[in-house]
Amino acid sequence: ELEKKLHAAEQARVEAVAAAEAADLRAKAAEFLAQSLQADAGEVESRLKAVEHARESDTCRLLELEKKLHAAEQARVEAVAAAEAADLRAKAAEFLAQSLQADAGEVESRLKAVEHARESDTCRLLELEKKLH
Repeated sequence: ELEKKLHAAEQARVEAVAAAEAADLRAKAAEFLAQSLQADAGEVESRLKAVEHARESDTCRLLELEKKLHAAEQARVEAVAAAEAADLRAKAAEFLAQSLQADAGEVESRLKAVEHARESDTCRLLELEKKLH
């Protein structure tokens, strides 16, 4: 019976040693896992910072592009307004040219009438001078 107890005690000691070694292995595995997770967390943190930096950069570029788009739209609106103003000036110039052409035609006609009247007056004047002599 003492041998049975000794054998049971030896068996319990072997199991305790095996359990202690298993616990030690689990602890080492947990440490390794913790280190690995810490390294992964550091890498993730680094990548997160890089992504945040890229996002900030993209946001800045987006704002710049929006400003450029607004400026381009403003320039387009101004160009359209300038083109419309130029078109109106061109139409006004055409109207003025037509009006001046009509005025020139009227002046030309009146000039011819005055020249004709002058020729007629000159002829009458010459006739009167002949009669006086």
